[in-house]
Amino acid sequence: MTARRAPAAHLCLRVGSRHLPGTRQSASQALDAARQQAAREHAALQAACQAQADAARALAEAAAERAARAEAALDAERAERRALTDRLTAPAAPGKSRGRPVTPTEDQS
Repeated sequence: MTARRAPAAHLCLRVGSRHLPGTRQSASQALDAARQQAAREHAALQAACQAQADAARALAEAAAERAARAEAALDAERAERRALTDRLTAPAAPGKSRGRPVTPTEDQS
């Protein structure tokens, strides 16, 4: 026994949850509907990917700004410490003593 083919007017096509009676015109409409749905899904996916890329860029920029501020603060702190240690390690001016004066009785010990 051979399988019978149904006439073209009796073909059915299922697209998503819609059931369309089969004709060449309805098949074409179903194909157009599928293409439109695919285009909408593609656009939504593209927008989501773009939003994710924008968020990643914003996070990277924020991290770079934070690092620049931290580096500037560290440079200022190093300059302040350098100024303080330079005063402590600078040679004394002639005639000035940085410590207490030595008395003659302490010198003989």
